[in-house]
Amino acid sequence: MFLLSKRGNKYIHRVPPTAADFNKNSFTWDGNDHELDISSIVPANAKLVHISVEIVTTASANYIGFTSVDDSEDWFMMKTRTQVANISIVSNFMVALSTPQTLKYYAKLYEGSVTGVEVMILGWWI
Repeated sequence: MFLLSKRGNKYIHRVPPTAADFNKNSFTWDGNDHELDISSIVPANAKLVHISVEIVTTASANYIGFTSVDDSEDWFMMKTRTQVANISIVSNFMVALSTPQTLKYYAKLYEGSVTGVEVMILGWWI
């Protein structure tokens, strides 16, 4: 609870989106760090975001992860990794915003192809 009090005191539940905010074409699957602009969804005073991620690939061990822009350590990255080919896996997690309205992501495709990704912002803390 201490962490959340440092990152924001009030949770704003977003009206459930009718479609994914981001899909497989929103990401570069090259294994490098990239930034994701979420300014059209999250207000500038948000400190922490609540994210839902679903991924399906044609092979196992492929993943997408999210973290704060200023985090340089992989330890802080929240990842969703495929376990079995052609079976979706869903994760929900929180990511701190060190840069307003921007997340850092890392998407790695070891083999196969991405058949589906849906990322939704479920809410945020201010």
